[in-house]
Amino acid sequence: MKKTLEKLYDSLYQPKDYSSLEQQIEENHKRLIHALKKKHRKLVLLIIDNKDLIKHLISFDSFVQGVRLGLSLKDELDRYDDFSSDGDDWE
Repeated sequence: MKKTLEKLYDSLYQPKDYSSLEQQIEENHKRLIHALKKKHRKLVLLIIDNKDLIKHLISFDSFVQGVRLGLSLKDELDRYDDFSSDGDDWE
C-alpha cells in the first residue's frame, strides 16, 4: 500500500514554486560554505539534507492523511446514501 501511495503522491503532487526562496537559500549556503572549514561544511550539508528529508516526509504524510480523510468522507457519504435511500428519517 505504501508503494501505491508513493506512486499516487508522485503523480498528483505538484509543488508550489519557491524558486526565489530556494535561490536565497543557495546563495546563503555558498556564503556559509566559504566561511567554514571543511569539517564544518560537511556538518552544514548534513543539516540541509536532513531538513530536506523532513520536509519531504511531512509533505508525504500530509498527502496520506488527505487520502485517508477523503476515503473516510466517501465511506460516510456511502452510508448516508444507503440510509437516506431507505426513506428513514435521522430522528
